[in-house]
Amino acid sequence: MALVIKRSPEASLKDLVKAIDAFLPHLNDLGEKEAFTDLTAINIKLASMSITSTDLQANVAAVIDTFEGDHELSAYIINRKSDEWSEKDLISQAAARVLNLSRRLKK
Repeated sequence: MALVIKRSPEASLKDLVKAIDAFLPHLNDLGEKEAFTDLTAINIKLASMSITSTDLQANVAAVIDTFEGDHELSAYIINRKSDEWSEKDLISQAAARVLNLSRRLKK
């Protein structure tokens, strides 16, 4: 039987803030100014929240909405087809990490 270590919600929140920080420069480089501004504002709020904050779920939903809503950031998430890493792969990895951590925190 394999040992499964589950992440705590607190760790997921901290990792989400770090993942957004890592993703933001890619958005800026891609010219996604509005998405960059929106995610920056959300991340500032998330960085100061605790897992018990009443606004946490609304902010997590706002992050997910940047991927599935008007900004369509999920377009940057791609499936790798080769062993070579490109700039697109790095952006995809950063985007997928933000979206996956956000979904983990969403109740």
